Amino acid sequence: MLVVKRDGKKETVAFDKITARIKKLCYGFDPKHVDPVIVAQKVVAGVYDGVTTIQLDDLASETSAFLTTQHPDYGRLAARIAVSNLHKQTLKSFSETMLKMHKYIDPKSGDPAPLISDELKEIIVESSERLNASIVYARTHTPHAHVSRTRPFALLTTPLPPPLACFAATIATLTTTSSASRRSSDPTC
Repeated sequence: MLVVKRDGKKETVAFDKITARIKKLCYGFDPKHVDPVIVAQKVVAGVYDGVTTIQLDDLASETSAFLTTQHPDYGRLAARIAVSNLHKQTLKSFSETMLKMHKYIDPKSGDPAPLISDELKEIIVESSERLNASIVYARTHTPHAHVSRTRPFALLTTPLPPPLACFAATIATLTTTSSASRRSSDPTC
């Protein structure tokens, strides 16, 4: 069976690679309670020809979330897998990612369909260095709460991880000041 990698290349499904990826995200967990091999075995059982690595990560995250009934650290593992998967799907630069979102084109109509407003785009452009420096991806691997695709509204009531809280505070500061004072102000987290 072949798996489609993020760059579009195809390669044979390797149980060892799936296990290694999950094991790498198990740092800090007691091996008596969280077993990456069990998660990998369940993921491999769901593999089919042409599955993408994104789908494998989703399956690994969902499998880990299901195993939370055995130990709560599986929920933390599920969140780590989901966050890692998202990191692999986005650019390394926050501001570049936001600009890409602003240039989004609706695939059905072919019309521009920005995912962020012009005003927010301008704020991000003006503050790109500070925003990019404030967001440390490594800290997002320690989420404060398990984020499951079956409970998306939990995000609305869950405290933000430090990088997102910093971004939210910076944007709130920037959007509540006038354009003239925004250029001269120095908002910090």
